[in-house]
Amino acid sequence: MSIFDMVIISRQRVLFFLIDTSSSMSGTKIEAVNTTIQEVVPYLREVDAVDVDVDVDLKIAVMRFSTEAEWITASGPVAIGQFSWKNITTGGETNLGAACKELNVKLSKGSSFIQAAGGSCAPLIFLFLGGSPTDDIDSSINELWKNNWFRQSKKVAVDIGKNANKDVLEHFTGNSDSVVDFCSAEMIQVICEDALKVGAIRSDQADVIEKSRRMALKEKLDKIRKDTTEGGW
Repeated sequence: MSIFDMVIISRQRVLFFLIDTSSSMSGTKIEAVNTTIQEVVPYLREVDAVDVDVDVDLKIAVMRFSTEAEWITASGPVAIGQFSWKNITTGGETNLGAACKELNVKLSKGSSFIQAAGGSCAPLIFLFLGGSPTDDIDSSINELWKNNWFRQSKKVAVDIGKNANKDVLEHFTGNSDSVVDFCSAEMIQVICEDALKVGAIRSDQADVIEKSRRMALKEKLDKIRKDTTEGGW
């Protein structure tokens, strides 16, 4: 599923942020991520407050990974109204494989991070990566793709600094459309706006409408990429 595919809303909506905090993310890279999440939180609160058409709770789950994978939201996803961001620092290896294994656990049956199918919509997962993984990544991602919640999720991989391993990012998301090479709050906002829409009833014009929507999203992202690149990280 690419970032242009629509997700059908159910009762709980969890946004996962998986953040590379290894040494390769030092300096302006981690600053970009910290700034992006700090700036996007107010927007997400507003979305949650005005989303009155359906009974959906917006929640955030955050993992940082370097030599080890650690959940910042260790007790489970946090309601956006209660979520606050504290800047994180860097150091250690880039063990994305360990992060994928940990994500697989939290997306599995019995985890406090995800409800049963009747109580959740497909998650939205953002992966921020600033280099190449230093552990066994292929087998970990292959196992992750066997997870039903992961397969149904909307996945976006952010190449921080434009020197992350593109093959790994495409393996994680499933396609190149879902890999972006810039980091900004506006980028997350645009993707969330698209992903969190209620699915429309199918009609004879559904394919045309879907194609138009995906083209509009791509145009928005291209404009944000241009503005972000011109303005620097």
